[in-house]
Amino acid sequence: MKRIPIILCVLSIIGLAAVVSCHKTPNVATPINSGQIFSSLRTAPQTLSVTAGRDTTVYAASGTMLHFYPNSFKSSTGNIITSGLIAIKIIEMYKPGEMALNRATTTAGEDQLSSGGQVSILAYQGTQQVTANKYGIGFKQPGASGTNMQLFYGTTSNTDSLATWTISDTTKTGTTSSGTTADSSGGGSGSGVNFMYVFDSCTEFGWVNCDHYWNYDRTGITLMMPDNTFTGSNTEVFLIFPSDKSVVSLTYNSSKKAFYHSKVPLDFSYEIVAVTNKSGSYYYWSGVGTVTADMTLNAAPASETLADIINRMHGL
Repeated sequence: MKRIPIILCVLSIIGLAAVVSCHKTPNVATPINSGQIFSSLRTAPQTLSVTAGRDTTVYAASGTMLHFYPNSFKSSTGNIITSGLIAIKIIEMYKPGEMALNRATTTAGEDQLSSGGQVSILAYQGTQQVTANKYGIGFKQPGASGTNMQLFYGTTSNTDSLATWTISDTTKTGTTSSGTTADSSGGGSGSGVNFMYVFDSCTEFGWVNCDHYWNYDRTGITLMMPDNTFTGSNTEVFLIFPSDKSVVSLTYNSSKKAFYHSKVPLDFSYEIVAVTNKSGSYYYWSGVGTVTADMTLNAAPASETLADIINRMHGL
């Protein structure tokens, strides 16, 4: 007869412990996925409107030219869209800081690229996302150039991860550019002649890049953080080479408590930035110099507002 009250007592204690456990708040910072650090720093896309089924040329704010053919857009079922309005959402990235803000480096595998500009393009008809069949794109340049450029496409593992680049099929016409083309339309700049690297056979939306492979002597670089609260789960480090509009992302090494890259250009001038998001509190550090063999730097991040970080990086 006494067994029932004992059992009830035990169950009550277990239930009370569960309630206390549910309301217990751990005294630790919530980990932040490194792919979400820059979600608040990304550039808001512009919206351009075109009509499907027509030959149309439009320009984005920084001068990027988009040339759509009558067969440029495909539905989710693969059919060519021949009528109706298409909304083009585009982010232009011509400065290295803009590339870093949008988590778009200039690397293809282990090879470093020199960039003539990057864009992110998404296209919609109504609420339905549409894909590309074939279209043309021009990357605006500050002046005429005879440098050879190739078309690259980028992929991400999720909506906010680093873009990784793969060269397009350059055996196909319209995927390489042997130099800039003069554009006298004045589009994107109001008046005058624009110089552009033009590719007229793009077959993908998403991340699109105008690049060429960059040959250089390589060395390693290490960035030491001040303490173990700055880690790969809340910090991103970008090494920027302004002369070639090139951006490298450094990888966190937990055993060394440092960020590292083994193959960066030797003897080139650099700017390096570290951005940290600790549960919504931002920290920023930057440095400049020339890359020397197997160099080690020490970061001293300071508290910074989100707006100031964006302004600083847009200036890079």
